[in-house]
Amino acid sequence: MITDRLKDAVPSSGGDAGVPDRPDPVAAMHSRSTLVEIHSVVREMNAILGASLVAALAGTRNRTIAYRWANPDGPEPANATQTRLFAAYRICRALGAHLSARTVRAWFISPNPALSERTPAEAIADNDLREALGAATAFLHAQGTSGHA
Repeated sequence: MITDRLKDAVPSSGGDAGVPDRPDPVAAMHSRSTLVEIHSVVREMNAILGASLVAALAGTRNRTIAYRWANPDGPEPANATQTRLFAAYRICRALGAHLSARTVRAWFISPNPALSERTPAEAIADNDLREALGAATAFLHAQGTSGHA
């Protein structure tokens, strides 16, 4: 749930061209995600998405590395990898506030028309983070989600 303090800081989705001005639930997760250390981010995403998908989101072929990144004493991913993981985490948390873990995982691995039929996981692995974040926002708005979970 978004706190009152965060509600005021939540970016909106527009308000132009006849589109109502709505909070962006994915952008709202930015404040929260920056407060979480990378090992916790990976651990939470491993639990929801599975370590193989987390590794794919990170852009690595090593399907076991996500287990090591989840360990508090384990290695930290490179900065570029962390950027992809934090973007995926924002999406995971925003979707997870309204959808089941199974649906969140399905969203990441399903071809998405907003991404030219690529999966969001592919877009994130390819560093098309803005596109993936935008697709998640559009998906939540299409579901009637206001971001005020």
